[in-house]
Amino acid sequence: MSTELSSGQILALALVALLMSLSGTILTISFNAIFADLFPLVSIPIYPVFNVNVLQLTDGQISLGSTLFYTTMMLASFGLGFLSTRLGHWRVLIVGSLLFGLYPLLIGLAWDATLFWLASIAGGFAWGITNGVC
Repeated sequence: MSTELSSGQILALALVALLMSLSGTILTISFNAIFADLFPLVSIPIYPVFNVNVLQLTDGQISLGSTLFYTTMMLASFGLGFLSTRLGHWRVLIVGSLLFGLYPLLIGLAWDATLFWLASIAGGFAWGITNGVC
């Protein structure tokens, strides 16, 4: 019977030891940072596989979706001053946070390039207003 640990098991044990050593506020901050920042990023490697294998999108369609996303993000950030002045910073942040989950939802519901492009536009808008408000 082998007693050697794999690198994944060692990493998991180190993470558990680190979390156990922290207490109070630091533990809460670490917990929030791990779950708020890590979980949205876990799905990033899945998107290209889903786009190609399930949606059957071409490279050009995926490129157009990326272009729509980042263009909309830029345009939304240009209008952020007007939105924040009119609605207030907190309201814009709350609306952006609520819309933040729209991009993965629409990508999951997409069946063709059109809904993929609409999801890219909605996601770009949400990212544009959320990333500039704080």
